[in-house]
Amino acid sequence: MALNDHFDALVLSLGLLLSALVGLVSALVGIVLSSFAPRTTLINFSSILITGASAGIGKALAVAYAQDGRTLFLTGRNRERLIETQRECEAKGAQVEITTIDVSDEQAFSKWVEEADKRKPIDLLIANAGTSGSILGTSRTADLKIREMFAINVDGVLNTLLPVFTNMRDRRRGHIVVVSSLSGLFDVPTSVGYSATKAAVFQFTTFLREVMRPHNVRVSVVCPGYVDSNMTRARRSLGSKMPFFMSTDAAIKIITQGIDENRGVIAFPLPMYLIAWFFRSLPPSVSDFIFKLINPTKKLESWNSLS
Repeated sequence: MALNDHFDALVLSLGLLLSALVGLVSALVGIVLSSFAPRTTLINFSSILITGASAGIGKALAVAYAQDGRTLFLTGRNRERLIETQRECEAKGAQVEITTIDVSDEQAFSKWVEEADKRKPIDLLIANAGTSGSILGTSRTADLKIREMFAINVDGVLNTLLPVFTNMRDRRRGHIVVVSSLSGLFDVPTSVGYSATKAAVFQFTTFLREVMRPHNVRVSVVCPGYVDSNMTRARRSLGSKMPFFMSTDAAIKIITQGIDENRGVIAFPLPMYLIAWFFRSLPPSVSDFIFKLINPTKKLESWNSLS
């Protein structure tokens, strides 16, 4: 059995054990705290902006939130797929406006967000657009890929949030949701650029939640594990193994429930979330030893998939 197979088995076993133990403790603590915690008042969202809505989680969220009397502002890089999303949402009665403006274009994209907020004040903003890929290959290829990931995954989030969060603060209403990743919670040598960008937006969002709390504006960060999407399908096509792989429908149910409950961190699946925090807590010498065992620097074909 290859070392990677041993590691996969270890991940599965460790995840199941940790999830069982923590799940039991969490359930007991939850029962006690729920008796004293104030009830969360649901926001009846009337205007929603979602980036990266042409496929994957972004598209599924758009369709899930589409209903009569609701306005959706949707963005994506693939116009044909974005139009498909628009049609599905309109079939459910929503009013939909789409654009293919690049989220990394600060001037153009920020202007579009500002205009959308003026026409129909946004009360749910979901910054979901992102890209990933291998940085293995020539140094020039790696440079370009890393810069692209930071431009979309970090600058794109800022270009989405900054034009509207001040207005939400002044209105004392709204919910900001940023999609990060479990890989942003610990170092993954084979996706150093992607993990770094997701770590950046995770930290930014968790801090922003405390800044906006006194202004009655909610902020959540979503940290998915392996969810069916263009990016994960691309990796799977290269033979990448993905423990606790989750369907898009299951992920959307968790995300929307987390938004309704105003959870600060919406991370799933639980076993992978616990594993991420486990590796995050390890001393560097121990994590270095583990990653050397699984040989993460094995050369892979470069891949890229952008929603």
